[in-house]
Amino acid sequence: MLKRKLQAWMVHSGCTRKRLAELLHVSHRTVEGWLAVKSRPIPAKMHSAIEDLIAPRTERTLSPSEKEFYELQDKYARDCWLEKRIERILVLSHRVMAYWEANYRYQSDDSEFFEEVTDLTMEIRDISKDVTALGAHHADCLLFDEYDEDGQYRRFEDAGR
Repeated sequence: MLKRKLQAWMVHSGCTRKRLAELLHVSHRTVEGWLAVKSRPIPAKMHSAIEDLIAPRTERTLSPSEKEFYELQDKYARDCWLEKRIERILVLSHRVMAYWEANYRYQSDDSEFFEEVTDLTMEIRDISKDVTALGAHHADCLLFDEYDEDGQYRRFEDAGR
């Protein structure tokens, strides 16, 4: 059954046997053996890797922050976008710490404090989640030179690379 699904996926995707071997980190000869008319069985340890490979890809829905970030095609605009959110995280973190210092510094039970600042910490968490991922993506773009001299974002396929 897996062999048929794999063959159908190869036809549909245009994947060659050589490429399949590369994707699964096995030899070309191994793939030939699996797909031959009188084939060897595909080992059980390879089933999950093959299933993951041939499973239909579902597109992930972007968060509002991700949509906003990816609409910016300019290095400087993305820098500013990230800076604003990092500044917001710092301001909120400072508020939480100031509140702690003013009201709970000398108490041994932290539970009341955590209940009172949950809204702030949840906002910090929500901003941080997007900022860290998008900031890492932006840093990768800078590192791999995906901006032109004017700071405009370019894709390698668009730049003829």
